[in-house]
Amino acid sequence: MRWSTFAAVAILGLILQTTLAPRLAVGGVRPDWVFVLVVFFGLYGARRDAWLAGWVLGLGADLASIERMGLFAIAYCLVAVVVNAVRDMVFLKNPATHFSVTLAAGLLLQAGLLGYRAVVYPNSMTLRHPAVLQAGCVALYTALWAILIHHLMLKASQPLGLRTSRYTHRGLAGARRPDHATRARTGGAHV
Repeated sequence: MRWSTFAAVAILGLILQTTLAPRLAVGGVRPDWVFVLVVFFGLYGARRDAWLAGWVLGLGADLASIERMGLFAIAYCLVAVVVNAVRDMVFLKNPATHFSVTLAAGLLLQAGLLGYRAVVYPNSMTLRHPAVLQAGCVALYTALWAILIHHLMLKASQPLGLRTSRYTHRGLAGARRPDHATRARTGGAHV
């Protein structure tokens, strides 16, 4: 990964998260675009790059929040590790994958944050609390934004130094056909 380009994307994501995302809130629920970037780098980055990107983005989210320092750094790092572990099991360039992986990871993150808050502030939370519903809505709203943001980030994958596969949504249409030398080595079979 090209870390200078990543730094520019991370700074832009954090700026948009703190300035534009509150204006797009629906019923008090705003998207978490920094989290969408964490999922993107978890899906498309190498293992070490993914967790490091998650930690850096989480550290930026920590600086922009009122939570204890390190909470989002650790949480986003763990999310990046989990997403990176399942990336070989999903069709990466599919918008449904971007939505579903972001939704599942978002629900996991929100459940962890609710558990953390229940332990730290035991008298202020119950499972019937409106925060549970809001956490689910945040995960859903964020996952909807992931479709667009992942599409835009895939366009920037080369400047980021990320290796994305050549296949398209329509199948393997973008894959190269084997040349004559490859056919000769494999006995004429297509590989």
